[in-house]
Amino acid sequence: EVISETAGMCRAAAAAKAYQNARVGSVGGSFTGMGDFLVSDERYQNDIGATVAYMTPEISAAYVAKVTEEEVDAEIALDREKYTVEVHKTEEYRAATRSGLAVRKWMEDEKLDSCTVNFLTLDICGLPKMPFPECCKILERGQGYAGEGDVLTAGLVGALMSVYPNSTFTEMFCPDWEQDVLLLSHMGESNPRLAKWKPLITDLPFNYNSCGDTVGMYSCGRAGNVTIVNLAPMKDSFTMILVPGQLLDVGLQFGAYKKENQAWFKPGKPLPEFLKAYSMEGGTHHSALVYDVDIEELKAFGKMMGFDVVVIE
Repeated sequence: EVISETAGMCRAAAAAKAYQNARVGSVGGSFTGMGDFLVSDERYQNDIGATVAYMTPEISAAYVAKVTEEEVDAEIALDREKYTVEVHKTEEYRAATRSGLAVRKWMEDEKLDSCTVNFLTLDICGLPKMPFPECCKILERGQGYAGEGDVLTAGLVGALMSVYPNSTFTEMFCPDWEQDVLLLSHMGESNPRLAKWKPLITDLPFNYNSCGDTVGMYSCGRAGNVTIVNLAPMKDSFTMILVPGQLLDVGLQFGAYKKENQAWFKPGKPLPEFLKAYSMEGGTHHSALVYDVDIEELKAFGKMMGFDVVVIE
């Protein structure tokens, strides 16, 4: 038991060090109106230790130009080996792949641990298409990701993934009152290694910016024991909320797999009690989700980071 507990504290310390030294890429800046997870670059560096690098239009144009047609061909061929590909709009697929490879090259050159993409400002940033498949592949490679310009959660996911590879980015989407579960969902970003079925790449109608239609990668989270890890910025501190629960062995009967990245989460408390407790602690809608982790290790990670740690179970 002593050896096991010591190893757990070492994992917690490794995750804390990873977060304190994180370099997070931001493509398109922060999503306007998403104040629940918003922190300034100064606070991020001073209170966490993480730093942010921005993909400006000039940087974006330079990296898009570096991607060759041969590299696009090779990436699409690899997609067809690893995933189910049902794409009809070939040019959109190629443009999305080019965008994703540009982000990948930028992350490699800047030695970034994590990344976030704001799909609303992607056209201003200069990428040809929203690279949803690459956002998933970032997580698949063991790097951090969060949507909508959320550098705070992107860095958190990356730090946890460095120690707990069976992790992903997720979003609390809406409650299912009849089943007493929460739908976890996001438009096109999740870790393919945690999928219940072989991930699907297919056409995605997209009118959120002038880049137009793109392709997405869809999957449904596999069943298992998980913990939601949410980091909520308060006025003078951070609260880390830990929610142990289960992802259910459901999905296809609810229309998952060809719509969004989805999973169904059952917390320990009845849903109304859980949502009230979560809201009272200031929980945000973006989180990390970790499979099969000792809650004591996550608590230790939070305390090492100086966070106020709350467990809702």
